[in-house]
Amino acid sequence: FLSKNPRIGRCSDFRQVMELISKNGLKTYLGVIAQSNQIGNAGDEFSLIIDQNPLTEFVEKPVEFKDLCYSQVICGCIRGALEAMHMEVQVTLVADLPDPTELRIKFHRILHESIPAGDEL
Repeated sequence: FLSKNPRIGRCSDFRQVMELISKNGLKTYLGVIAQSNQIGNAGDEFSLIIDQNPLTEFVEKPVEFKDLCYSQVICGCIRGALEAMHMEVQVTLVADLPDPTELRIKFHRILHESIPAGDEL
């Protein structure tokens, strides 16, 4: 995503990261825009609300698979993308069908690269 958008600069805080994901990242990969809402005053936890989730729009699940959540893959994608950007986050699926899809993203820490013991530069 970032390699296809060279005009996007560095984010100064986690709020900007969430705005970028909700307005640009999800639009690039899912064709939707999400609402980003801050939870609390610390600025380290946000809620993304996807009103029309394409992963659930055309899904008919058999009764025996009623607990299957296709939207969980979005949580993994966001977590993996932010980990590639050296951010440790926790992404939780809060609500799915029949409600709008809601994801909760909590920032934990910046990951620093370290050289494994015994490896030299």
